[in-house]
Amino acid sequence: MISQDTNSVINTITTGSGPFGISYSPDSTLAYVAVEDTNSVAVISTATDSVVSTIAVGNSPRGIVVSPDGNRLYVSNYGSGTISVINASDTSHYTVMKTISGLSNPFEICIRPDGNRLFVSSYQNNYVYVINTTNDNGTVIASLSCNRPYFISLDSTGTRLFVANYNGNSIQVYNTGSLSLLSTISTASGPLSPIISPDGTRLYYVTDGNNMLSIAYANNYTVIKTVTCGSGVRGIACSPDGSKVYVTNMYDSTVSVLDVTNDSGTIIKTVSVGSYPYGLEKFAGNY
Repeated sequence: MISQDTNSVINTITTGSGPFGISYSPDSTLAYVAVEDTNSVAVISTATDSVVSTIAVGNSPRGIVVSPDGNRLYVSNYGSGTISVINASDTSHYTVMKTISGLSNPFEICIRPDGNRLFVSSYQNNYVYVINTTNDNGTVIASLSCNRPYFISLDSTGTRLFVANYNGNSIQVYNTGSLSLLSTISTASGPLSPIISPDGTRLYYVTDGNNMLSIAYANNYTVIKTVTCGSGVRGIACSPDGSKVYVTNMYDSTVSVLDVTNDSGTIIKTVSVGSYPYGLEKFAGNY
């Protein structure tokens, strides 16, 4: 965990081998971590920074997301081609209430703010699956054709889906209601981790081919500035006030902290972390 105030590591929590995706409960009191090598989800209390529960899921869980009301966890099981739907309404007794099957190597996962649609990337099969979650339906209603999509994200309103096409050197923007393609943004080689700033005005993404962070307008996607980070750029997170962006550098085992006030894009610190840092999640409380 990295403090926004000091830009330094303030704690390291042991979850088991292969921690991957992470998502927070709506009140940020719990963090849920998909632990790939143990086929489980570690439940962490953000008050005590300790694992308080472990949930068994499918094979090689990668992505995880909490429903907007906090009552469901959705976990993409990369190895078993399924989504585990976990009842999280009673945090003293988690249960897998449904398994959505028939997916090919599901990877990253995100959900609309209304909780009715789930989006799941499959970079091995060049799809983003769209799943109807209304009344726990769990039905795949569409498969969007992409080109090696690792990372996907939604804007804060949930109306736009951003798909980073690693092999296509582009980011596709879809309407999450009609599922129509709104725009295709050309990028440098290997785009990853598109996110929208908290105020909705900026699009950030990294490109693996040149280890750069791009700062772009969120309305017309014009790039304002590019900044070279460390080796093996992967995940991005933005501070709640929008003043800082954090980028994981997988091969350097570091996180670049950038001041993006007035689109400056200045690296103010490089933080050493554990081996092969990949994704990042939003800030919880003071973290």
